[in-house]
Parts: sequence; structure tokens; C-alpha cells
Amino acid sequence: GIARIIPDAVLSARDGTRVLAASRLSAGIGSAGLTGLRGNVLAGGAGLPALNGRIAPRIDGGWTLRLMMADYAAGADRVAIPRLTVEQAPGGAIRFDGIATASGALPGGGVQGLEVPLEGQWSAAGGLALGNTCTPLSFDSFRLSGLALTAQAITLCPAARGQPMLRYGSALTLAAQTGPLALTGKLGESPTRLTAQRAVLRYPSPFTVDGLSAVIGTGD
Repeated sequence: GIARIIPDAVLSARDGTRVLAASRLSAGIGSAGLTGLRGNVLAGGAGLPALNGRIAPRIDGGWTLRLMMADYAAGADRVAIPRLTVEQAPGGAIRFDGIATASGALPGGGVQGLEVPLEGQWSAAGGLALGNTCTPLSFDSFRLSGLALTAQAITLCPAARGQPMLRYGSALTLAAQTGPLALTGKLGESPTRLTAQRAVLRYPSPFTVDGLSAVIGTGD
């Protein structure tokens, strides 16, 4: 095989701003393809989010990328990836696991401090699959059309055993469900409690909520 070593590399925008830098990159190229990939990568600048990653080889011939994305803001909207691990397994499949946080506006409201685990895989044959196991979602505040919720957590699970919650290959499909729900907050100035047996999120099929109940006010 052939070994390739790149001590340093920089990619800049037309105005000279650095947008990508790599250091200590090395890999072998042979009949098995790219092996022993390792190195450090920095990205950001010119309006791009700041990324910091490190690639290391795996003993099975694949590679592991560990990266983080600093808080990236566009107006009042913000997103960050505090940690993300991406692994290439033999055969080319890509697995990933990490967490993302976000805050910003939504149609008719907004969300602050949303925390979403990122877990799934991608392959040329199967496309993208997200959420193979139950996933806890949490937020500091959520507002929608006068309804305000604070410090809540919801667990989403695959709606079908052995299937991911979201799949994107030739088409986008979503099939996720919650367990029993109990959310508290305010509707306008009135205390509000929402309960349900479960919510089922599907696409392209409609969403459904079973046993929905709402209590508005203190009941006095």
C-alpha cells in the first residue's frame, strides 16, 4: 500500500479567512481502500459554524471521528453539538452518537434549551436511520399559541420494534411514540395541565394523540 501524510493543510475563503484547517493527517491507501486514517480538523469562519474534530483509526480497519460544534447563532436562533462520535465500520456503514442543543423561534412560538440526543447510522444500501432506541428530549421552555411549558422532558420510542424512528432513503418516514404524558405550564395566565395516554408521530401518516385531557385553571 501507499502511505500519505499531510502535516498541515489550510483552506481559506476569497477574503483570506480560514474556513478549514487540518493537521497531522495520515492514511494508507491499498487494495482494501483507505486505512489508518488519523488527524485533527478545525473548521469555521466566514459565517460557518466552528467545528473541532479528531480522527483516529479503529482496530477493525475503520475510523472514529470525535467532534464538537460550538454554539452557532443566526439572530435569536442557536444550535450547538457539544459532542458527537462518528464511526465507520467495515463495509462502509457510518454510525453516530451524540447530543445537540438548540434554541429559537417556531411558527407561533419558540423553544429554549432544547436537548436532543443524536443516535443512528447511515449506509449506502439503507440510507439514514435515526433513533433506534428510546430517546429522551428535554427543554427549558416551550411556547406555542399562548401555551407556555417550562422544564419538561419527553421520551420518544420507535413505534415498531426493530425499526428506527426516522428513516430517509428513497423517501422520508417517521414512526415514533411516547408513553403516558403529563405536561404542566400556563395557557395565557391560567395554570394548565395536559395529559395523554400516548402521542404517535408518523409521516407521511397523520399524528395522533390518545386519551388527551386538559385542565385549565386551579379548579377553585
